[in-house]
Amino acid sequence: MAVAALVVVSARWHGLFDLRIYHGAVRQWLHGGDLYGYREPGPVRNYGFTYPPFAALLFAPLALLPLPAAAALLTAASVAGTAALLRVRLRRVRPVLTALVVLAAVEPWRDTLSFGQVNLVLLTLVGLDLLVLRNGALAGLATAVKLTPVLFIAYLVIARRYREAAVAAGVAAAATGLAWLVAPGASARYWGGLAWQVSRVGEVGAPADQSLAGALQRLHAPEAVWPLLALAVVLFWTTRVQAAGDWEGFALTGVAMCLISPIAWVHHLVWELPAVLLLFPRRRLLGLAVVAVLALRLVWLVPALSLLTLVGIVLLAAVPHDRTSDVSP
Repeated sequence: MAVAALVVVSARWHGLFDLRIYHGAVRQWLHGGDLYGYREPGPVRNYGFTYPPFAALLFAPLALLPLPAAAALLTAASVAGTAALLRVRLRRVRPVLTALVVLAAVEPWRDTLSFGQVNLVLLTLVGLDLLVLRNGALAGLATAVKLTPVLFIAYLVIARRYREAAVAAGVAAAATGLAWLVAPGASARYWGGLAWQVSRVGEVGAPADQSLAGALQRLHAPEAVWPLLALAVVLFWTTRVQAAGDWEGFALTGVAMCLISPIAWVHHLVWELPAVLLLFPRRRLLGLAVVAVLALRLVWLVPALSLLTLVGIVLLAAVPHDRTSDVSP
């Protein structure tokens, strides 16, 4: 009941802003318009569609529905996906339901639902692939929808899961190629320049941007500092995941992805939820502290402190190694 109430209320919090972009841009495209020319008025500026054309193909069925129906389907998929991942980790129904209630208080999960974001669906695809199916296809599909999950393909290579890495890369390439055949103009425009324009996603350094780049921007650090710190994160992540179990590798890769992305909005931090799960029960106090920071909207109180960026760094260092959790029921 608590989760259902949160889902209903959260839809009003950010007004399904991102889903309105998906819905409006893809509708415009299906009617012969420019996929990347659509603009949704925001509080500071207008925003447009920022994903590859293949994402537009997947969003097309939602765009054909009225916005409330599309929101209901995306929300149901997000909540069901969260429950599925929790079931893989926690195994029993009661802990899963308890975790869902706790997540109702966690800002990244709330924001994903209230923006109408696709993060939880992608997290589910990657998680089920890496932990259960172990074939690479769903991870490749997620990478074709949004570029940042490509780090999971790199993880598969480092973990010597070469067949899965090859399948993931092949699926991502095939999906991108399919989109190029269906929408050559949009594909040429996206891959020819739009994909690399970070400013289209938002303002680096805005309070909601909790990447390393955003934190350094708020601290007015020299531009040369970010690539050095990002490289340090990648090297540390590489050493940790080389001998990691499946859950640890999945969790650490999600954290590293958020840290080194050019922009990581608060709702992107759902990729850190698997790492938070691994803190319980072996590092319960630290886990409770992280949940408290994620729940209390502290990011908005003193933006320069970049508390959620610090949470990511702590998670990257503190996630315990636990191969016993890699055995699925």
